[in-house]
Amino acid sequence: MEGIRKGIVAFSCILLLVSAVCFWKGFDYKNNYYQSENYSSLNKYVYVGGDAYNYIINSNYFTGFMVLGSSAALGAIMLICISLNLRSKDRHMDGLKAIYDRIGEMPKEKKSEIDIIKVDGEENMYHEQSI
Repeated sequence: MEGIRKGIVAFSCILLLVSAVCFWKGFDYKNNYYQSENYSSLNKYVYVGGDAYNYIINSNYFTGFMVLGSSAALGAIMLICISLNLRSKDRHMDGLKAIYDRIGEMPKEKKSEIDIIKVDGEENMYHEQSI
């Protein structure tokens, strides 16, 4: 379980890095638009001749990168929460094992049995009952 948890944390760190890059790239498109009147080599994020069209295109890039970054950040947060949940379950199980070691006997796993209920002479309904 420890290896799975470490893998989840590593993947969430990668997602946070992807999120940061997407946010940076989105704000780069939004804030660094430049259209030179004299030298076309100085143009940055220019696609067509009009300023308004370029602002519209760059705003769409900004929106796309923000959605990607937000999705990656949300996924990372969810994975971190799952990892913390697994960690607390591991600690809880370790505590139970220590208690049962002091008592002397670890209880066996719960088994379940299926009770079949006869309805109108047919065995078509059942429910699970824990022992």
